[in-house]
Amino acid sequence: VAQDGSSRVYTFLVNRKYATDCKLLTIGGGVSYYIDRFDYTAATTVQNEGEFMPAFTASQGATVKVTNKNGVKVNLPLTLRPGNSEYNIVVTAEDGITKNTYTWVITCIGEGYPVLTSGVAVSTAWDGLDIGTPVYPVINGKVYKAYAGETAFATITAAKKVVSSFNNTIYVMPGTVLDENVSLSSVKLYGANYNVDPVQGNRYTESVLSGLITVTGSQGAVSGFTFTQTGAVKVESENSVTVSNNIFEDSALRTAAAISLTKSNTVYNKITINNNVMHANSDVALIALDGVLGVTISANVIQNTGVGAAVSVAATQDGSKLTISGNTFTTVGTAIQVTDVVRKGYLLVSENRFNGSQAVWASLSKADDAFVLNFY
Repeated sequence: VAQDGSSRVYTFLVNRKYATDCKLLTIGGGVSYYIDRFDYTAATTVQNEGEFMPAFTASQGATVKVTNKNGVKVNLPLTLRPGNSEYNIVVTAEDGITKNTYTWVITCIGEGYPVLTSGVAVSTAWDGLDIGTPVYPVINGKVYKAYAGETAFATITAAKKVVSSFNNTIYVMPGTVLDENVSLSSVKLYGANYNVDPVQGNRYTESVLSGLITVTGSQGAVSGFTFTQTGAVKVESENSVTVSNNIFEDSALRTAAAISLTKSNTVYNKITINNNVMHANSDVALIALDGVLGVTISANVIQNTGVGAAVSVAATQDGSKLTISGNTFTTVGTAIQVTDVVRKGYLLVSENRFNGSQAVWASLSKADDAFVLNFY
């Protein structure tokens, strides 16, 4: 303003320079970790699972957020489970542009039990539990930690919905009794004794099934169960299936095979049936085969007080290899019955023990010089 009262307005433009510092200084959550540098992998150890609220300090004016490994922001507090969890800590400078990302690994000790990741567990004892409730499955004598509705379920039917994310493996707990008819594709279904011989092994409390388990896909298995009433396994997969270490303890007259490979227009290859025990009263075959290309039946103990065969082979394929070896048969009727073999193939019947009226009956009318029968 001049002395004569006149005035002039001047405009000043002030550009403030925002800071570009974006260093993470400390992580707090019980214990603080001094970082103050870039390109850092931070490690935090927490004793208890559940909610964990971390605290951070960073460069003046910078903001901090936590994301998962894929860069999606996660809300605090974090919910921790035993084991390692990996996150990112993103520090954004005051300018809103400059950023630095730190890898953050949190180790939760929990109760010391390993978290079940190799499969999902099933027990009727977990029926009705809230999702996320911790449970403690016992697998092969070892205690694990799992969570209801996530890796622990009350039925096989419920477990199969998520099993593809967990090694395609379902563990049924000792003492669990299930009456389910369920179809499983490329799944390993393991009972309490999946790796315990039912004849010579010291078995855990049995996992008991009384329904029909149907196996489809490849790389499937049904192992380590006791099947009661007339529980059975039906294989509809064409290759790489194992049925082993099971006990079939029939409490009723059996009207269908305990183990069947009889789906129409199916060629069965790389199928193994071994170390099973069967006590049955059956007028039908206990192990029924059709469309055989490559099947091995070994080290089974089969007792049948009915007139059905222990093993019945309806048909084989050209180039087939059927091995029936090291089994013990106690039967009223025929132990091994082969009704139709093709011209080219191999049938090995070796080192079996037979107690009964007829050991082997085979129709070889279609076989020629390219077919080999080896019996000893």
